[in-house]
Amino acid sequence: MKKFAFTLIMAAFAALIILPATGCTSTKKTNLIGTVKNVIIGEDYEAAGKTVGEAGYMAYVILKDNPKYEKYTAKCEELYAALDDAESETVKLGTINTVAMEVMQVALTAKYGYAKAQLITTGVRIGGAVADRIIAKKVDTVAADKFVKGFKDGIDIAKAKTPADALIPAEKEQKIKVFECPDGNCTVTPGSRDVKFQQRLAQQLIDDGYADKDEVVKEGHNAYTNCKDLITRCKTLRKFNISETRCYIHHFTIEGGKLKEIEFHMIGYVNGSEPYEYKTNCVTCEAYIELDNLPDDIEF
Repeated sequence: MKKFAFTLIMAAFAALIILPATGCTSTKKTNLIGTVKNVIIGEDYEAAGKTVGEAGYMAYVILKDNPKYEKYTAKCEELYAALDDAESETVKLGTINTVAMEVMQVALTAKYGYAKAQLITTGVRIGGAVADRIIAKKVDTVAADKFVKGFKDGIDIAKAKTPADALIPAEKEQKIKVFECPDGNCTVTPGSRDVKFQQRLAQQLIDDGYADKDEVVKEGHNAYTNCKDLITRCKTLRKFNISETRCYIHHFTIEGGKLKEIEFHMIGYVNGSEPYEYKTNCVTCEAYIELDNLPDDIEF
């Protein structure tokens, strides 16, 4: 009975993700209204569930660690925990509703939501096609069970693609010092754009008290805020196995135990051609160019 009830709940999950959603691939918007019925999945409900499961988990990965989306990721974690417990009765329809209506849509409309956009929009469309059949009562319990099995397998696939340490909150990671300034007076030019190194560098500037949280600047963000944003950026890039960040700390000077100067640089493009480098005073304003054209590894 529990298995059948859970299957019905997951069927409702598939039905609900046909709700209108808009996403962005860089600056392009994708309108899913009216496209669902054109998706052809044949009779392979397990494969359909696998794509929806993988897409949903990647949407969760995209949002994880950003406090702005904590309420969405917390609901995902509740769902995944229940899926791991075959006897669980804690999966409530309201939770599924929220996951279905919000998580994928929010991931697609997040600032860096174009990462895995093809996979996620495909997951929405395939889930919608399955939902059409559920609504039309063309899906029996055997097919529904296959969809649920595929959904869980899809989560496992997505987990395998996500680096093991990528979802550890930044504040819980091991703190590793990457520079020394024993007398509180030094100039450091790191020379590396390695993602982990830059994350640790920014974290050390905060933890060791060099960056003043209350510093007032004429324009842009102060060093403390830019360091915090660089940490978030590096954590996001690590989720997708990106080894180098285009936005990074170029150099800094410490005098009397406080930051006197710090430069953040960004490597961008001119109309997609040769890269060029420039100073930035707003790390969070810089596009996640590194996440363009990530492979989705899905087949139709």
